[in-house]
Amino acid sequence: MVKRLAILLIISSILFSCFEKKKIPDETTSNVSKSLKSFDNFIFVGMINRNPGLYRYDVKEKKYSVFWSDKKGKVIELLYSDDRETAFFLTAREFSNLSESGLPFINKVNLYLVNIETGQISLIEDIGSGLQVFSNWEDNNTFKIVFNSIDKAISNYVQQRTRLYNTFGKKLQDITETYDITKQGYPLPAEQKVKLISSDRRYSIISIANDTPSIYLRNSESGEQYFIIKTKEKLEKVEWRNKHLFFLTVNPENGEKFRVSKLFLYSIDKKKILITWEEGVKDFFVVNDFIVFDTGFKENSFINIYNYAAGSTYDKINIKDGCGI
Repeated sequence: MVKRLAILLIISSILFSCFEKKKIPDETTSNVSKSLKSFDNFIFVGMINRNPGLYRYDVKEKKYSVFWSDKKGKVIELLYSDDRETAFFLTAREFSNLSESGLPFINKVNLYLVNIETGQISLIEDIGSGLQVFSNWEDNNTFKIVFNSIDKAISNYVQQRTRLYNTFGKKLQDITETYDITKQGYPLPAEQKVKLISSDRRYSIISIANDTPSIYLRNSESGEQYFIIKTKEKLEKVEWRNKHLFFLTVNPENGEKFRVSKLFLYSIDKKKILITWEEGVKDFFVVNDFIVFDTGFKENSFINIYNYAAGSTYDKINIKDGCGI
C-alpha cells in the first residue's frame, strides 16, 4: 500500500510517462520457536486517525500497537536496511499526482530515523517541498534520498538534489544537479539493482528470451540451468535465504493502482516452486524462517507473515483502512 508512495510521474508531454515447547516438539513447533528467538518485532505503515502512521507488531504475541503518528505529516515511505538493523521513514504534509499546473507536487517532506533497539525516533532533516522524492538503501550503511524540484528562476529546469546518510543519520553527501527537461528529459534516479546472484555466489538467476521469456536458476559451479517459470513480467526483487529463493514479478504496464504481481517461493534443493502468491503483492522481506509481505489494494490491503520452514501462515495483520510494510 504505502511502501511505494513515491509520486507518479505526470509532467505533460515532455516527461516519460509504495513459542517454545521442549517435550519432543514436532517439526513445525521447533521451526517457529527457533525463528522467533531473533525476530521480535517490526514496524509497518497503517492508518491512524485517517492519517498514514506507524505501528509496531509483536511477533511472539501476534499483536500490534500504535508506534508513531503526526497530524501534520503522512508517512509516505518506510525503509529498513537489508540487515533490518536500521530504519528511516519519510513524511509529507500533502502530495498529489497532478496539480492545477499539470505537475505532481509533494510538500513539507521530512526524514526521520528509528532506533530499532530503543524505539526512539529522531527528525534528521527537513527535505523541503517540490515535485517528487525517491529513497532507497545503497547498502546496509548508506541511505539515499533523491529530491526533484522546479528551479525557482527557470521553469523548464529541474533541480535534482541527492543526499546520502549513514545509519546514525549523519549526512555523508549533498549534491545538486540541474536538468533542462526540454533537452535532457525528466531526471529519474537509477533503478535499484536486483540480487541476481546468491550471497555465496553458487547460484544465479538468468533470463532467456524466447517467444515468452523464461527464468532459470543457474549453478555457477557446474553450469547447469534449471527452469523456473515463463513470464513477461518484470523481475522486481530477489532474496536468497536458507537454500530458498524468493522473487517478485510485476507487470509495469498496469501501474500501482491495478498492480499485477506475483511472489514466488522456490526451493533450490528441490528445484521447484513451493508456493505462489498473486494479485497486488507490493513488497516483502525475509527474516530467519519467515517471509513477510503486503498484498491487496487500499483499504483491503493486509500483511501476511508466512513461516516457510514450517510451510504455514503464521499470522495476518488486518487493520481498518489497510496497511503495508
